[in-house]
Amino acid sequence: MLKIPSGLNKIVHIGAGSGEELPEYLATDTRHIVLVEPNPSMAESLRLRHEDDPRVKVLEYAVSDDRTLNTLATYNFSAANGIYPADDILRTFPGLRLKKILPVETKSVSELLVDLDLVGERNLLVVQAPGAESAIISGLVGCQVLGRFAEIRLTFNRQMTYTNTVHVKQILQLLRDQSFDGKRLPDVKPYLTQWKFKFNRVAQEVKSLKNDNRLLERSLEEVKSANKRLTKEKREIQTQVNLLIEQLKKAGNQSEQFNSLESLKTELLIRLAESAHQERRYDDAIRYWQSLAGVMQESMPQVYYDRLDEAYRLQDSFPLASEEEERLSGQGDKHQLLKQIHQQLKPSLYVEIGVQTGKSLLLAECEAIGIDPMPRPNIPLQENHHLLRMSSDDFFKHHADQYLSQPPDLVFIDGMHLFEYVLRDFINVERYAGPNTVVLIDDIFPGHPLQADRERCTRAWTGDVWKLAAIIEKHRSDLTVYKADVFPTGLLVIKGFNKRSDRDSYDLKLNSEYSFSSEQLEHFIRRNGSISPESLLRRLKTSP
Repeated sequence: MLKIPSGLNKIVHIGAGSGEELPEYLATDTRHIVLVEPNPSMAESLRLRHEDDPRVKVLEYAVSDDRTLNTLATYNFSAANGIYPADDILRTFPGLRLKKILPVETKSVSELLVDLDLVGERNLLVVQAPGAESAIISGLVGCQVLGRFAEIRLTFNRQMTYTNTVHVKQILQLLRDQSFDGKRLPDVKPYLTQWKFKFNRVAQEVKSLKNDNRLLERSLEEVKSANKRLTKEKREIQTQVNLLIEQLKKAGNQSEQFNSLESLKTELLIRLAESAHQERRYDDAIRYWQSLAGVMQESMPQVYYDRLDEAYRLQDSFPLASEEEERLSGQGDKHQLLKQIHQQLKPSLYVEIGVQTGKSLLLAECEAIGIDPMPRPNIPLQENHHLLRMSSDDFFKHHADQYLSQPPDLVFIDGMHLFEYVLRDFINVERYAGPNTVVLIDDIFPGHPLQADRERCTRAWTGDVWKLAAIIEKHRSDLTVYKADVFPTGLLVIKGFNKRSDRDSYDLKLNSEYSFSSEQLEHFIRRNGSISPESLLRRLKTSP
């Protein structure tokens, strides 16, 4: 046995057998010694011999990438024992006799790593597992932990005597590719060869730098290509703008000018969104599709909602801004508060605008209608939940009379995070509201001004929904309004729709007379005038 390096954190010996090398392991200052042995009797012997030594841990199983290999063939020569079927083993070991076939447990490399809990890079790996050498080394490479071992020692049979055995040259090349320098050791037995590999950290760093350089060169080429494309698109767009300007100079009708500008803006946003989509810049595609929704408003067709939904699915999660810009706050959890409101009000008809995953819709135990042009339910809905894949504008224009033959008791508005959309949703809901209807509106409290931007640039995004709360507070003194300080972005609660009959005497149409200041936004960021979830529940219970 070769000298064991000093200062090791852990020695891992796969195929420890009877523990022939263990005395040498124990003579070092190694902190932990893990012996992996599938043979039950040998594993038990190792445990009994060293049960009083806290440094020694015995794992009783085989290691392979094939979990169906759960029998161990034992021979009168233990070095030949293995879980892989033996082929021409008698040519390598004349006089060999099969003793027993034992049932054993087999685990994968990833499962082994859970038991090993490797720390640092000062570890030694010893592998004496006939036929399983390639599976073990390849598994460690796949789990990206081979660099945790400062040294690896492998023992091979001279001949490929087991099914699925990989030639030693392939394993040696695999280790060299991982920056391990190999050295063949003097043969101690005529039928076995031994190798020692040391991790070459300098070679690994050089390899990593070369790889980084290749990636950088590729990225630079992609940037150059993208710049050429964008420059060409910019020229084309500018040409179209110039043409339109000339047309507008000739046109005398302001309405025609406005319609032409809106048409151009729509066309440009569609082109930009599709271009970003094709180039896999899904966060940009999301911004453009949502900007298109802001331009097209209730005319936004389902096909563009589908493209926005696809961009969200491919993006998985929107890129994070800074910690300050992603700041969120609130007392308690929004869904917990929604659950408590359901339990307290016991609605018989619930309407939800903006379903997304279905988490809040599932809270309804009554007849429930969910409206969303791009729902992504990841939980099974019940028979009382009706999910309609359409925009809320389409619903109220074509289907509301069918589904809302009676006033809804509870409505939750959490749709497009643009002021005009939530304004239309509120106006439409009010047309069907009854004396006992309670309306909840999400996302009234941005945590930072950037979260309230109409163009999304943060993961936590409320858009300018807060403007609706500002307008209702100013123009609707007939309503009972509460602002709940709940995590993550607050909740506007409105009731009392029966208190005033002259609803048409106020104007909530979107036009130029409504202007909003940064001071008003700061008012909502600070959550001025908000109440706790507990206070809200008390007031809902006591107020008429």
